[in-house]
Amino acid sequence: MLLLLGVLSGSVSGETLTVATAANFTGPANALAQHFSADKAFTITDVQNADEAFVTSATTFVTPVVKINDKKISGGAPGKFTKMLRERYIQKARETAV
Repeated sequence: MLLLLGVLSGSVSGETLTVATAANFTGPANALAQHFSADKAFTITDVQNADEAFVTSATTFVTPVVKINDKKISGGAPGKFTKMLRERYIQKARETAV
C-alpha cells in the first residue's frame, strides 16, 4: 500500500505526480494520482503501515520516510518506488532548470 495522504498542493508535489505519470507507473501510480488529487486526513498508524512513504518539498524534493516513532517503514530503507520517483524528479529538474 502506498499512502500519499494529506498532501498539500504545491509545485513539488504537482511535479512529482507529473513525473510518476510520465514514467507510466502502474499500481502505485494509480494510488498516487488518487491521493494527490484530494487532501485526505491520515494517522501515524496509516503511514507506519504503508509499504513506502515519502515527503516532498522545494528544498529536499522527494525524500523517503523510513521510520516514525521507532517503527520502520519499508524495512527501514527507502523503497523502490520512492527511490525511482526521487531520481526521475531530480533528473527532470536538471533538464528543465533555467
